[in-house]
Amino acid sequence: NMPVGKFVNDSTRPTLKQFVMDMNSGNILLTFDEAVNVSTLSLSQFSLQECGDDSSGLPSGSGSGSGNDVLSYGIEGSGVCSGDDKTKFTCTLATKDLNEIKRLSICTDSLNGTDCYLTFGEVVLEDMVGNSIATNFGGCGFKSTKYIPDGIRPSLVEFSVFDLDSG
Repeated sequence: NMPVGKFVNDSTRPTLKQFVMDMNSGNILLTFDEAVNVSTLSLSQFSLQECGDDSSGLPSGSGSGSGNDVLSYGIEGSGVCSGDDKTKFTCTLATKDLNEIKRLSICTDSLNGTDCYLTFGEVVLEDMVGNSIATNFGGCGFKSTKYIPDGIRPSLVEFSVFDLDSG
């Protein structure tokens, strides 16, 4: 056995490389540049948001002249993340979260997902030695690298009969 001459700790923070939004299944596929520890993933730290529609690249409401607020939604539900590969994970949003994203018109079919940005803080995920994720993706967030539109037609799941005469 050869002794280690010099040991250098891993101080490189993991970086998000791809973000795929599937509005059919409610899945978010995340791909990182190095192995990450899925058990440290906090889906409630994710937000989906739009970005400005002018050529400045600034979010709406950030002084870009549009005067609109950025539509943003912080994921609240108990979504589940899993994956066999330590660099790729699929996170399935809770139905409540997916429906709210659709209601707010974030990540829309009409714009082919070009209005779909993911943001999160450093505490959302760590690599295998405890380095927190890098958040250097710009002011708008990390733009979806692939977008799968919602192609599922709505269906009635419940109906309550009521009498207009009795109030």
